[in-house]
Amino acid sequence: MRCIFFVLVLLITGTSQTIAQDDQAFKLGTFEDNGIYVGLVLDDSLVVNLGIANDAVSGNKVDMPADMYGIIEHYDRIRARLGEIVAAVFEGDTQPSYVKALIEVKTLP
Repeated sequence: MRCIFFVLVLLITGTSQTIAQDDQAFKLGTFEDNGIYVGLVLDDSLVVNLGIANDAVSGNKVDMPADMYGIIEHYDRIRARLGEIVAAVFEGDTQPSYVKALIEVKTLP
């Protein structure tokens, strides 16, 4: 039994490290800035409006949920698209228009 537990811990830990190495870490939340939207927080300082970013970023666009409940429910379906959006934020030399400083928007519960 202890051996099985140890193997499970190793598998879970190894998977977490792989994901962390491949992806930029982000948080999700609801924000208000000329309307309410679901956003992605990068580096604890930038907020990406997911609805606008999904339309603006090239790649496989998805039907982006409009609230956190939808994000949670459909996370497996939209996860790859979130990664594309994050990558696009860091590609250019200028900040895209769908990105705001966290201090410029209101964080909602």
